[in-house]
Amino acid sequence: MALKTKGKNNDYIQKSNRSLILRLLSKQPVCSRSELARKTGLTQASITKIISKMIDTGIVSETGLIEGTNGHRSIGITLNADRYCVMGIKIARGSFDIAVFNFRGEQIEQRHTPLSLSGGARAAMDEILCAAKQMLCPRKNLLAIGVAVPGPYLSKLGRFAVISESSGWENINIVEEFAQNFDIPVCIEHDANAGALALWRRRADTEQGVLVNFLAGEGVGAGIVVDGRILRGSNGIAGEVGLMSVNVHGPRCVCGNYGCLEGYASSLHLEKQVQSLLPQHPESLLHREPAVTADAIFRCMARGDEFCREQVEAVGTNIGYGIANIVYLYDPDEIVLTDVMRGGGTVLLDAIRTTVQQRVLPVIYAGLTIRLDDGRIDPILEGAAALALERVLDEPERICRTGSALRTAEEAENVEGEGSSEAL
Repeated sequence: MALKTKGKNNDYIQKSNRSLILRLLSKQPVCSRSELARKTGLTQASITKIISKMIDTGIVSETGLIEGTNGHRSIGITLNADRYCVMGIKIARGSFDIAVFNFRGEQIEQRHTPLSLSGGARAAMDEILCAAKQMLCPRKNLLAIGVAVPGPYLSKLGRFAVISESSGWENINIVEEFAQNFDIPVCIEHDANAGALALWRRRADTEQGVLVNFLAGEGVGAGIVVDGRILRGSNGIAGEVGLMSVNVHGPRCVCGNYGCLEGYASSLHLEKQVQSLLPQHPESLLHREPAVTADAIFRCMARGDEFCREQVEAVGTNIGYGIANIVYLYDPDEIVLTDVMRGGGTVLLDAIRTTVQQRVLPVIYAGLTIRLDDGRIDPILEGAAALALERVLDEPERICRTGSALRTAEEAENVEGEGSSEAL
C-alpha cells in the first residue's frame, strides 16, 4: 500500500515540477537551465531531465548561448509559444468575441460577432458554439478554451441567475453546453473576474495586493483578485456590484432589488438617458450621428459637445458612488475601469475620482489608484484566454501528448515530401 501511495506522490511531484517550469518559461522569453534550477529549487539533474523531454516533444527549444550569472554563458531555453494556443471567448449581452492566443498570451486572431437576440438565448448559444467550432477546426494545437460570461453567473450550477436586457439564458447550463460540444478542457468564469485576472497578470511587480476590475459596459460588475487569486464567493457572485442598491427609492431591477448601480452606471443607461434628453438639445452634435451609442456620445464629447460631456460626467458620478462602496468592501490598492465606459476618458475618470474622494477617508484615498484600462487589448477576452492557459499549465502531460502528436505528424509530412522529391 505504501508503495502505491509513493508512486502517486512521485507522479504528482513530477507533474508539479513540469508545470512550474512551464509557468516560468511562459513569462520569460529565454531562460537557462541553471536559472530554472535556481528559481524552482530543483536540482540541475532534474531540470535537465525535464527539459530534455520537452525538447523531444517540441515544447521548448534551445536558443544558443546566453549571458548567465557571474559572467558564465549558458545555453538558453525558450518556450515554443506559437506552437500551442488557447481560445478565449467573451460573451456579452449583444455580441460575442472569439480569439486565439499563443502560450505567452499574445493574440493571434480575433473575430467579433453581433448577436441577434430575436431568436432568444438558445439560438444565440448555438451561434456561439458554431463560431467556436469553426475557429477550432483547423487548429490541432489548440489545447483549451476559456469563456468569460456576463453575471450574475452561478458557478456551482453552471447557470446565469439573470441577464438584464435579455431572457432565456437562465434556462441554459453553459457548462454542459461546452462540455457536450468540445473534447478539450473548457473553463468558464464571470467576465469581470476574467478581466481582473488579466489585469493582475500584467502586474509583474508584485504578488500581493487587492485589484478590482470595475467592468462598466452593457452591464456592471466587479472582479476581485486578492494576492493573485480570484475572489468568487460561495456561489460565484462575489463582486456582483451592479446589483448593489445605490438608490433605495429607485426603479425595481430584474434582480428584485431597487435602484441597482447597473441602472445608473452602464453604457445602456447612458444611451437611454441621452436618447430621452436629446430632443431638448437641438445644438448637440449627436443629431448628426446615425445612432445614439456610447461610442457616438464619446466622439461628440471629444468634439466639444457640452450636453454629451454633462451626461458622461453624470454617469461618472454614479460610478463613483459604487466605487466608494467597493473601497470599504474590499480595501483594494488599485481599481481599473474597463469595458465600454472607459471610452469616457479623463472626463469620466475625473468625475469618478472626485466622487470617491468626497466619500472615503483621506488616508484611504491617498493610497488608492483609480485608473482606466489602456485599451490595447480587451482584458475580458485576454482573461478568458488566461483561464484556459492556467488550466493547460496545470496539466503539462496534455502539452506533452499534443507535442508528440504534432512532431509525429510533421515527421510524416517530411517523409512524404522527400518521397515526392525523389519521384520528381
